[in-house]
Amino acid sequence: MAPFPDSVPTRNLSTSNKDRPTLKQKLSPLNGEPVARSEATAGESTTDESKQSVNQKDHSALSSEDDHSADDEQLSHHDSIGASVQRLEIPHVLITAAGDEAANQLVPCKSTAKRRLDELLKNPITFVLATKATMDSEPVRKRRRLKAPQMDERYEAISRVNHVHPRPDLGAHGLRNDKGLACYRISVLQALVNIPIFVNWVRLHGFNPNHGNCISCALCHLADAYWPFRGQQVSGNIMNALSRFHTVFNGMKTTSTYHKRLQKFNKQEDAHEFFVILMGLISKEMPKSEFEAIFGLKAFWQRTCRRCGGISKNHTVVDDFLTVYVLQPKRGLEFMAYFEHLFKEFMSGLVECENKKCRGKDHDRRNLIIDGPEILLVQINRTAHTKMGREYKVNARVNPPLYLDLSEYLLDARMRRPGTLRYRLASVVQQAGDTSFGHYTAKVVTPKGIELVNDRFVEGPLPIKRLLMANDDDFTPYILTYLKIRE
Repeated sequence: MAPFPDSVPTRNLSTSNKDRPTLKQKLSPLNGEPVARSEATAGESTTDESKQSVNQKDHSALSSEDDHSADDEQLSHHDSIGASVQRLEIPHVLITAAGDEAANQLVPCKSTAKRRLDELLKNPITFVLATKATMDSEPVRKRRRLKAPQMDERYEAISRVNHVHPRPDLGAHGLRNDKGLACYRISVLQALVNIPIFVNWVRLHGFNPNHGNCISCALCHLADAYWPFRGQQVSGNIMNALSRFHTVFNGMKTTSTYHKRLQKFNKQEDAHEFFVILMGLISKEMPKSEFEAIFGLKAFWQRTCRRCGGISKNHTVVDDFLTVYVLQPKRGLEFMAYFEHLFKEFMSGLVECENKKCRGKDHDRRNLIIDGPEILLVQINRTAHTKMGREYKVNARVNPPLYLDLSEYLLDARMRRPGTLRYRLASVVQQAGDTSFGHYTAKVVTPKGIELVNDRFVEGPLPIKRLLMANDDDFTPYILTYLKIRE
């Protein structure tokens, strides 16, 4: 029985072994014609010129389809199976390199990976030390930002507010303290008018001189004078705007006891109390969605019973101030230890478990953030009381951090990776003295750098360590303003 199908041409099986090609016979990889003679014709002499002519003949066959078909027919009848396989495995390509000797020659074709390897070996990579120029030119891979639906709503609410500084060529400007009692107001206003997003936001509200009881109009007027659209800052214009702000604030109708006390403007007051009242007035005049997106920390607390594991939740709240107590959990800790206490707290004996079968009184309380504001306000509360009830100031050394990461406190576990909700320190309102008297100044970050504003005097630029000091010439940090870092 024939070893091949009838449709495949094969050699004559009656051919003797001596007539068949042997291992010594070398076939051209192109058309299978013998380059070296078989044993039957080993006696015939072959010269280099004859071999070259055979190879040239083989190479020229690539340019003609007719020659291909003829060679294929010949190969199918006269090639050995091993030579055919070898020819298929090693294709040949035409060299296009420069030079007469290398041109128009056929060499075995390599895979793409091997050709790339040859190129790398001919041009090895040299490593040099990175410089600032090379690092700045490297493309930064941006991380995909995850967002909760509430974050998208807030982002849309302030989409019309510009985050770019209105005057990147100017720095801070002093505010004159005429009565010597307005430092608590001036320091807070300096912290606000040096934040670009706040300035651009109140400017959208506009200024109407006929609205004598609108605090947002007064702030817009102050922002326009502080950061003029063109030219340099004019002290007279800024002081006129500041005077109008005092007039509006002192003349507003209010039922707040604190506001009425501050309206008298006849003694030193607390900067935090003034800040809280000011935020309340702005929230009533500006769009609620915009105010909460800029100042409101949206969160709720979750309480877990240590006995039965039952979970209790409260309704969502929006806070425009976070308060860090330097005595809770104890004195002498770092800032982040106090800050973490706001979000993670052990409660014992204060409330009972909602499960009637449990009634446990030990709980782990945790605040979970739904979304953070553009401007995060943090108070470092230093007020304490003696056993007799007398109020005094705790001068504990607490260094505010330059960066504040709230990612681990987010409600959505997928977003708790570091950097998702991150803030950078923008200003520090600091106080020297006790709880009933003293002086306030502000350190602000401006296009000119870090500057210290002490009423009408401005000092700077300052090194960054001055912004983060726990005690700067008897002044201690009191109100911290953090600005959200946008990816």
